[in-house]
Amino acid sequence: MFRKRVMYVLLCMFCLVSAACASSSPSSQSPASTPRPTATTPVQPTPTSLPPGTMLYQADWSQGLSQWQASGGWKVVQGQLEVAANNLSKIIIPYRPTVANYAIEVRLEVVSLIQGEGGYWTIFGQRQPGKDGFQAGALGLKGSEERMSGSHGQAQVYFDPLSAMAPGIGIPNDYDPGFKWHTYRVEVYENSVRLRDNGVSLAYGSSVDADFISNGPIGLECERLVLRIALIRVLAM
Repeated sequence: MFRKRVMYVLLCMFCLVSAACASSSPSSQSPASTPRPTATTPVQPTPTSLPPGTMLYQADWSQGLSQWQASGGWKVVQGQLEVAANNLSKIIIPYRPTVANYAIEVRLEVVSLIQGEGGYWTIFGQRQPGKDGFQAGALGLKGSEERMSGSHGQAQVYFDPLSAMAPGIGIPNDYDPGFKWHTYRVEVYENSVRLRDNGVSLAYGSSVDADFISNGPIGLECERLVLRIALIRVLAM
């Protein structure tokens, strides 16, 4: 009898120990909950901005015009660009601005007119999808003689397409640059273009159908004149 009781007690103890081990087994534990990731706002890239006046490009003709797109007789003479443009002559700068607001500075001289009067030059930006093209320059040049009002050459800014011009904006102004050096600056800012001569505003235009004006290709074209250029550069605005 005593032996049976001992066996019974040992059996009970064995069962209790087995149950305790089973309750502490990893397989019987509830799986650890996986923490949920906290939602964060995506980081947006910061637009590149440059201080006004930062030099973006300056022409160097020491290697000739190998990287330029030129037609109509452009050539490099003593480190300067020259052209005798009997007909339309065009040259495209081998650089396109990477900013929306920029200025093109060109130091040039009309050496002489060909075929009398009516020569012209313009600095241009070619039209792009969603961005109007522009031309800014001197048209209908007639020399340096004194003239009656209305019989002068003209300074003007106009867009491509012409229908983009804001009403009452872009009216040509009397302008006779003569035959001497001028530093011209075309300021492209948002939906507007301004032409300056040695800091003085000559002409202005703004667009009614585009938020920004073309950033190129940019260049210069001329006709019926001999032109000399000493400097072309592009700056941030």
